[in-house]
Amino acid sequence: MMTFLSTMLRNDGGFDYKKSIIDTIIAIIEENPDAKETGLMQLCEFIEDCEHSTLATRVLYFLGREAPTTLNPSRYIRFVYNRVILETTQVC
Repeated sequence: MMTFLSTMLRNDGGFDYKKSIIDTIIAIIEENPDAKETGLMQLCEFIEDCEHSTLATRVLYFLGREAPTTLNPSRYIRFVYNRVILETTQVC
């Protein structure tokens, strides 16, 4: 399911389309702890090339809340750092 949702995120689509997919990925992560690592990486990949700062901010908030509870939280630092440094005005 996560692979399908990740593929859909890469397709063209507007804000509402991508927001629905992000909401679904977050819901899956919250309901199924086994999906956390995969889901968080899908969200990280999404924010690398996200054209919607509102969605990027939401994902960054979620990563900040959930990544520290994973087995290897340091793997998410690069994604968060890049967004905060490269897109300061949009995400702060």
